[in-house]
Amino acid sequence: MKASQKELFQRLSPFFIEYNNINAQTPFEYFEIEAKKLVLPGRLDLIPKILYIESKQKGQDLERARQLYAKHIEAFTDGTYSEYGNQQKDSLEKYFETFDALIESFRTSGFDPKQSLIPVDADMHLLDGAHRVACAWYFNCPVHVVRFPTLSVNYDAKFFRHRCMDEEYLHQMVLEYATRKDDVRLWFVWPKAVKHPSAKEIPQKLEALGAKIVFEMRQKFTHRQMEALIYSIYKQEHWIGHYKNGFQGIQDKVNACYAEHGYVHLYVVEGIDARELNHQKAIFREKMGLEKGSIHTADTKKETDEILTLLLSKEGQKVMEVDLSIQKHTKKTWINSILRRLRHRYRVALIAVQKLLNRPV
Repeated sequence: MKASQKELFQRLSPFFIEYNNINAQTPFEYFEIEAKKLVLPGRLDLIPKILYIESKQKGQDLERARQLYAKHIEAFTDGTYSEYGNQQKDSLEKYFETFDALIESFRTSGFDPKQSLIPVDADMHLLDGAHRVACAWYFNCPVHVVRFPTLSVNYDAKFFRHRCMDEEYLHQMVLEYATRKDDVRLWFVWPKAVKHPSAKEIPQKLEALGAKIVFEMRQKFTHRQMEALIYSIYKQEHWIGHYKNGFQGIQDKVNACYAEHGYVHLYVVEGIDARELNHQKAIFREKMGLEKGSIHTADTKKETDEILTLLLSKEGQKVMEVDLSIQKHTKKTWINSILRRLRHRYRVALIAVQKLLNRPV
């Protein structure tokens, strides 16, 4: 893996070198890494790419995968469907054509570090080459990366919300991400605790312990919906009761954690040990003085996947007999539709300027 700085930088995109002012004085590291280790919350856009490859190779559910891929490219490019530094890639059709050709190349030849390298930032987020890394993930190829500790990017769930991606598609991305990772867990703040002052400390505390917040959602539940959620979470517990007593345990649990406003705050977290997560849960429960009516955590991979599927997929909502999408961020969806129309007004001018400068503006 020995190579000179000049040789390594020549295997990076000329646009990347110019745009980031990479020169002989720029600090860097060069090493090999498994592609799966580059699938991080700060590059959530890898998920639609991976899902598209899977669907295409297996011939399953391709239309859904194409739709999610198209939606994430729309958000990623701010509706221009133009890739900075690549004048030939200026439409959704060309994105698909280029990606399909890349998939076939990886299928037959894998990743060739003599042809190209993957630049990453200080936190191992991709700075370029997301489609290549998605291919490497699927075909199980290690990749060679050049790490630049002075650079930083973050294309996480908040980025896609800022770009007005519909929650339906964002939820698909988060769900697909979580099911592919082994150490993703859930942290619920129940309605009675949502407005407690200590609730605001939760994300900062978890991040201070090394956890990454993959996604967070504030969702309003009716009392009936809360019953369905509680049943789904605790259905294996004997204390929930049975149909003969009207599932009295469920009623008692909902009464202990529900409040009139109905809001539940959900954090999807990664990279924190389950024992530490439970320890922090106990600390916050004591702070809030609400015992088990304040915080719940999903302690296992199985529980995490099941609950997220219930909350973020249409199929899961049907199982709960609750269509949460009816009331899901109704006001926000309306605002997003206005923002998308406003963005459309300047897209023609934006595309023209970007093509003229061949760089983001």
